[in-house]
Amino acid sequence: MLDRNARIVVAGAGSIGCYVGGCLAFAGRRVTLLLRPILADDIALHGLRISDFAGLDAVLPASAFDLSSDPEFALAAAQVLLVTVKSGATAEMARLIARYAPANTIVASLQNGVGNVDALAAHLIAALSILCITHLTATCLGGVLSVAAAERKNPFTL
Repeated sequence: MLDRNARIVVAGAGSIGCYVGGCLAFAGRRVTLLLRPILADDIALHGLRISDFAGLDAVLPASAFDLSSDPEFALAAAQVLLVTVKSGATAEMARLIARYAPANTIVASLQNGVGNVDALAAHLIAALSILCITHLTATCLGGVLSVAAAERKNPFTL
C-alpha cells in the first residue's frame, strides 16, 4: 500500500501529463515531471495552471514539483509511474523505465491509443502495469496550457 508521500513520476509530461501531475501536486502529492527542457523552463518561470469545467482553476508554482528532463534522475525515485508519452514513444519509454526505475515501481499508462500497455509490459516484466483510460483534451497555445476534463470524480486517489 502506498502512502501520501509516495513519489509519483509523470513520464512524458506534455499537456496531459502536466494536467495529471498538476492535479496530483494540487492534492498534496510528491510529483516529478519528466518533460522536455523547453516545458520545464516555462513551468520554472511561470508555474503551471490547471483548470477544468467543474470550476478548478489553480496556478501551481514550480516548487510544487520536481522538474527533470533527465530520465535517469527522474525515474530512479519512482514509486508510481504514470506514462503519458505519445504512443510512438511508448517502447522507448518502457526501455528507460526498465533501465532506471526501481523494479517494484507501479506503472500506469494514461495514454490514448491501443497497444500501449502491451508495449510497456514487453519491457517491464517485474513492474505492475495498469490500464487506464483518459478523458482529457489538452492544448498548449501561446504558453498557456488548457485542459478540459470530461468530468471530475477524484481520479487521483491512490
